[in-house]
Amino acid sequence: MVLFFSDQPSLLAPNIQMVFSALALAQCELTWYFQHVGVASSKSKVARIPIDIDASDPTVGFILDGMDRLCSLVRKYIAAIKGYALSYLSSSAGRIRFLLGTPGMVALDLDSTLKGLFQQVVHYLENIPKPQGESISAVTCDLSILLWHVFMA
Repeated sequence: MVLFFSDQPSLLAPNIQMVFSALALAQCELTWYFQHVGVASSKSKVARIPIDIDASDPTVGFILDGMDRLCSLVRKYIAAIKGYALSYLSSSAGRIRFLLGTPGMVALDLDSTLKGLFQQVVHYLENIPKPQGESISAVTCDLSILLWHVFMA
């Protein structure tokens, strides 16, 4: 994966979720490895057997190096990743606005408060600033009322 994204950095931003998943999986693998070093099988009478970690085993170092290189790629291309994410979000505003007017949404008969919250989200998405190089300002939107309607209603 590191070699692929090093050779094709333009594919890093659209596949950033895959990179995050790979980093999470590598973290889980390392955690599992160190939690189970020295654990005997369930058939054994002894709970733990002291096992020395072989310093020449490249597994842990290989995983850590891969994680470090993926993190370095993300840091190197962070502006492109942010720009891609912002353009993806702003393009979703039109799709959401279209869906709000379809017969399926009309049939759901959403209350006016929830419809207003969806319209507010669309408004925020339509007003996301265009990325200007490295300086991408923060965009804030309070969705607590929308979450309350989604999970409490």
